[in-house]
Amino acid sequence: MSEKLPGSANPANEIGDIESFFRDFVEGWMLGDIRYCCAQEKSLAFTVATMVFTGVDFFGGLLQGRDSSKSSFTEFAKKYFRGEYEAIAADLFEVFRNGLVHQYFPKQQGAISWAEDAPHLTKTQGTYSLNAKKLAKDFEAAIDRYKQELLIDPRLQDNFITRLRSISSPPPTLITDPSADGTSSASTRVYRLFGRTDGPFS
Repeated sequence: MSEKLPGSANPANEIGDIESFFRDFVEGWMLGDIRYCCAQEKSLAFTVATMVFTGVDFFGGLLQGRDSSKSSFTEFAKKYFRGEYEAIAADLFEVFRNGLVHQYFPKQQGAISWAEDAPHLTKTQGTYSLNAKKLAKDFEAAIDRYKQELLIDPRLQDNFITRLRSISSPPPTLITDPSADGTSSASTRVYRLFGRTDGPFS
């Protein structure tokens, strides 16, 4: 597979490929699911918060160009969420991201609310309160800020490509024989889009 270096030929094509990824995979899948959940009358606060925080994990990995980690999560949160998020990014990782992903419930009795006017990012007697719908809106704004920088920063583009290829690489049998795949997993679809020598980022 030939690698395009930042600043190489056809930069317009690379920008178009990034736009396509955000339209099809981020808007169509990730944000589409979150928006659908936020539109429901029944409280899906834990579901939305879990999707957002795993999304921050995903974008942190794209930002740094390597496996997602506390470092990449907090860097993305600090840089693109802004405001009060910057000071508590590490706490969000420990209390909410780790709690929701590993034990379903936030740690330290963190509270997640669904009502539009519920408190957000407040801390009372050591307990954080999150508003899931506000969190979702702030996540969308953070993604947009990241995307705008990504479209003009070759270093970010290089990290983006490196990470996407690493998480979407299928088993060796699928690389040599695509017909062997009987499923249509997200990673397989991303690989087919970004891993082909005649496709985006080749």
